[in-house]
Amino acid sequence: MRVAVQVQEILPWKQEFSVGVATFDGQHRELVRLINELHEDMALGRSAEILDYVLARLIKYAREHFRAEESVLHAHAYPRLQVHKAEHMKFIHSVVSFQKDFLAGRSKPTIELMIFLRDWFSNHTQGTDQSYVPFLKKRGLA
Repeated sequence: MRVAVQVQEILPWKQEFSVGVATFDGQHRELVRLINELHEDMALGRSAEILDYVLARLIKYAREHFRAEESVLHAHAYPRLQVHKAEHMKFIHSVVSFQKDFLAGRSKPTIELMIFLRDWFSNHTQGTDQSYVPFLKKRGLA
């Protein structure tokens, strides 16, 4: 008999993550879901193949979200776009670097990785992303 194990989410959705742009909010929810999926798979000791698959999906989706966000901010001449893009690039670089080490057998997903993902997402959406909300509201987008 298999016992179902419930793993607590490392990143529960909070209304403070919302930026008032439906597309971005939906994408933020998906990023939260993927971070939580990776955490659950890690906590349950799932195979390296499963962890790599989820991590690759997280990276791919983050890139898609960042491109969408940056495209809208560029189209509206957001003055802090370069700073925003730099944060996105730093995140992708960090996670891809971890992924390379993982695929090479030099590292494994750990709670430190999960804390990094949780904290980066929380700080970015509640800080950097929130700074564009008034700008987009003036343009009728948020």
